[in-house]
Amino acid sequence: MAIERTYDIDTQRLTTGYRIEPEGSGPVRTATTVQRLWTADELAAEVREAGLVVEAVRGDLDGRPLDDETDWLVLVARKRRPASRDARRRSAGWSVGSGP
Repeated sequence: MAIERTYDIDTQRLTTGYRIEPEGSGPVRTATTVQRLWTADELAAEVREAGLVVEAVRGDLDGRPLDDETDWLVLVARKRRPASRDARRRSAGWSVGSGP
């Protein structure tokens, strides 16, 4: 199997071509994949826009820090917790707190 990779820095696309030649007779098979590579900041912004809270950005599934040497980008996110009743009232302009 032969693999050829090209990266377009302008579009952040990694194109990988595969060529599989059988050991005997048979057709040569080829396949191509295209992947968009995201930076940590881009991915975190998309996750926040989807309504989630980013809790951590890591460089591998074992939790190591993200740096220029890591092969992975792991983003840990959770659903946003609903605001408390008092917080909702404050945002609506109500007075909250000390009562009569």
